[in-house]
Amino acid sequence: MNLTLTRHKVSLPEQRSRPAYWTADVDGRTDLRCSVCGHAIAHAVEPSRVAADAPFFVEAHLPFCMGRH
Repeated sequence: MNLTLTRHKVSLPEQRSRPAYWTADVDGRTDLRCSVCGHAIAHAVEPSRVAADAPFFVEAHLPFCMGRH
């Protein structure tokens, strides 16, 4: 039996895009900053862990973001 995609359309709900962040080197440490409001959301993040840890810090920052995503 051959199934086609047109017969079985699946609609995926739109996902809210995660806000971006940027890093700042301050006094030899790496800080994460919110790209929407510019506030620091994490201080002294291990540079090798930024990509892995950033989503956690960004999610935690959302309720407090002055830019109100």
